Amino acid sequence: MTRRHTAGTLWLAAAHPSPTAAWNQWATTPTRFAVLPAGARWDAIRIGCSLAVKALDELDAIERAGAPVLWGLREGSARAYVLVPPGTARAWHEPPTRAIGAGGWVAMPRPGTDQPDPGFRWEPAPDGSGRLADPETLRSALRRVREGER
Repeated sequence: MTRRHTAGTLWLAAAHPSPTAAWNQWATTPTRFAVLPAGARWDAIRIGCSLAVKALDELDAIERAGAPVLWGLREGSARAYVLVPPGTARAWHEPPTRAIGAGGWVAMPRPGTDQPDPGFRWEPAPDGSGRLADPETLRSALRRVREGER
């Protein structure tokens, strides 16, 4: 299998204690996902089912800013993983989202490839710059959506 060494893929793989293990997982597991540790290069905010769908417009502003977002759009379990700066998870208290930081792991497809599970995609994919979502922008977007539900 040929590895596409895009800057974003190299950046993600480098989050793993053994980047070669990430490449091997992307190449050999049936799902083509690598399980990567949060807390060093990024933390992730998991936004669940209904909130992820309702927040699409708000998150579009974050996407346009280039912050990587992993979308899992399986029917009945839509979720988005927004990559934010390391350390964000320690102070994140925005129900019903879940922060994944140091000690947590996230299964991620390799950016820029067709996945066996088309329900997962990067939009936008990491570009290798290390650009991440601003936690306060994300927090504000989520609060606006929740306030609109009242």
